[in-house]
Amino acid sequence: MSDFEINKLIDTSLGVHGGVVSFFIDMSQFVTDYCNNPSDMMPLVFEDGVDEELWENMVYNSNPLRAAAIVWLMMQGVSYD
Repeated sequence: MSDFEINKLIDTSLGVHGGVVSFFIDMSQFVTDYCNNPSDMMPLVFEDGVDEELWENMVYNSNPLRAAAIVWLMMQGVSYD
């Protein structure tokens, strides 16, 4: 699953942009980029917490913010496959 698809799933879960991540800055960046921008992802981690057991299973991902986004989706019951 691409970063774009993960960002879209999170936005849909949060009701942001009506679930459509189609707003771009400089034609290449999302308004919200949970997989690469700590200022987008970390508030979710702190507000909702991240299940420690799930986090331990994902911590070896090469992109920890992407891992946190996937764990957050799992905690929301959203399939990310």
